[in-house]
Amino acid sequence: MQRFPQPVFIASGLRTPFGRGGGALSGHDALSLSVPLVQAMAATARPDLFVWGTVIPNLGWSNIAREVWLDAGLDPSVPAFSTVLAC
Repeated sequence: MQRFPQPVFIASGLRTPFGRGGGALSGHDALSLSVPLVQAMAATARPDLFVWGTVIPNLGWSNIAREVWLDAGLDPSVPAFSTVLAC
């Protein structure tokens, strides 16, 4: 019995730079740091599902994954889901 009709692949993730509050990256928000990473990932593969996470969410974005995906200029038909996790 197969659960999915096609093979499922999980691509290794990337992360945005980590900086201190008020540091060199303080002029950038999560979107501006994420978009170049997502564009680089999309240049190597075309995902059919996008999951993106953050540690401290900005309440101005209801779905950061969707915002990043669209700002990266990628296919709007790909579903995008956000996660929030602090370790």
